[in-house]
Amino acid sequence: SERSEKRVVRVRRRVCGGAMEFGFVVCVLFIIATGYCMHVFLVLGTWIEGTSLFAHVSFFTLIVALIVANYFLCAMTDPGRVPRNYMPDFRNGVEVKSCRKCNEYKPPRAHHCSTLGRCIPRMDHYCVWVQNCVGHRNYKFFFLFLFYISIGFTHIWVMLGWRVIAAMRESGPSFAPVQTIAVVISSFLLVPTSLMLYGFFGFHAYLI
Repeated sequence: SERSEKRVVRVRRRVCGGAMEFGFVVCVLFIIATGYCMHVFLVLGTWIEGTSLFAHVSFFTLIVALIVANYFLCAMTDPGRVPRNYMPDFRNGVEVKSCRKCNEYKPPRAHHCSTLGRCIPRMDHYCVWVQNCVGHRNYKFFFLFLFYISIGFTHIWVMLGWRVIAAMRESGPSFAPVQTIAVVISSFLLVPTSLMLYGFFGFHAYLI
């Protein structure tokens, strides 16, 4: 019947939607784990030792922990909502806007999120990578995620460049063939990701 067909379609959408959400989260964690393993085991662990190694690994591990923490805080924090029956102050001369989908007034910088089905105060965008709308209540975590991941990528590229120069000048150990292949493959994954996130961080830092 038509009713049963609609029910099947809704179930399929929930299953597919849940699988996509899980896939985006796994992809983000995989990229973070790849960067961490390449940096700690293929770059730092094969080059420096002793107190210097402990200091670098501890610093980088702290940065990665802050990246993961702010990622999940951004993903799991409700971005907020415009209160029902919100009434703007018509006396201050600010242009009054309303949402056609909610049939309610909305404050400045509030936008309707079609995914969450409501108006979000200070909405920035819906981010598929965190599977959440970035708005008033979770924007801080989103910005800190970009901030710490930019620091992490900077540490990776500076130390990797230093490691390659040391190997070329023979002032440090050379890469084994397996290590070279692993670093090249990891770099192909991390270079476009880091450039994209550097751009995002610069853009949002400019907005602030």
